[in-house]
Amino acid sequence: MQLRHGADFEQLAMSNSDDNQALKGGDLGWRSLGQLPTIFVDVVKTMAKGDVADAIRSPSGFHIIKLVDVKGALGPTGEHSVTQTKVR
Repeated sequence: MQLRHGADFEQLAMSNSDDNQALKGGDLGWRSLGQLPTIFVDVVKTMAKGDVADAIRSPSGFHIIKLVDVKGALGPTGEHSVTQTKVR
């Protein structure tokens, strides 16, 4: 997969995606897990900053997500208690 070898996500989204966010480079902005499409939530929970997920299939097509960054307070066990993710 080109993205895992350093290809530019924004450029690939603009040239290959039919999604409404394609012209924005696929950027979904900062969102809490509850604000993400439900098909992304379980995948994003397991990702680290910079990870690119395998393709996710839905009735509207295939989705590839990249976790750009995570911010929030760390809980007592080291997990983010209030997590916002920036995904593309």
